[in-house]
Amino acid sequence: GELLFGCPCAEVDEYNMKIDTPELVTRIASWRRQLMALVLGKSEHALAWLAYPRRADAQLQGAAVVLTDRSTSRQWLNVQQSLLVVRGLPSVRSAALVHWEGMTLREQMRASMAADVMVGIDGSNLANALWMRNGSVVVDLMPYGARQMVPHLSDNFQRLWDVAGVQVLWSHSSRTETRVKDARCAEELRHNVTLTRERFLRCGLMDAAAWISPTRVQALVASAIEKSARFA
Repeated sequence: GELLFGCPCAEVDEYNMKIDTPELVTRIASWRRQLMALVLGKSEHALAWLAYPRRADAQLQGAAVVLTDRSTSRQWLNVQQSLLVVRGLPSVRSAALVHWEGMTLREQMRASMAADVMVGIDGSNLANALWMRNGSVVVDLMPYGARQMVPHLSDNFQRLWDVAGVQVLWSHSSRTETRVKDARCAEELRHNVTLTRERFLRCGLMDAAAWISPTRVQALVASAIEKSARFA
């Protein structure tokens, strides 16, 4: 029910390879503050705290973690199981599962601002990390084979996260965690067949679903909390 217009889209487009130039970084950071103030109905001054890492104190008992799943490609098949394991970490004060689809931009911003760590399989669902506080961490779970076949995948997102001061922890799915629908491809993965570009494309590994080891997710969240400047 709301209309947003007038954004300098050609410059803040995540695929703009020059987005990390000093002049443009400053402009994008300013645009980010203005957009958040507009959408949240607050003054830019009221959002100044977003730019400063929050240190641990008596009021900050553990990290707030958000796990996010996608509704179509690259689905996280056992995200609920991973959520339960993450909640068991002593360094986590809260953990929630978020599906961005259907949420308003205001709701997406608020959920992101409240999170210290955001975890999800690589894709546009993690673009909301742009609204996180400085010093927060996003854990990007990359598809199996992406490191080799698409080495610059998600550089576009990192450029935006850098503007917000959000750190990133990359982690690539293993072939045993990857789930493909094609029987032949599934058999090849089970038998550790050499990964080639032809096989990567034919098996749709870029968009394959994944069953991520919950213990690996738990370890990644623990590492993200250690990495975060907000808990240094």
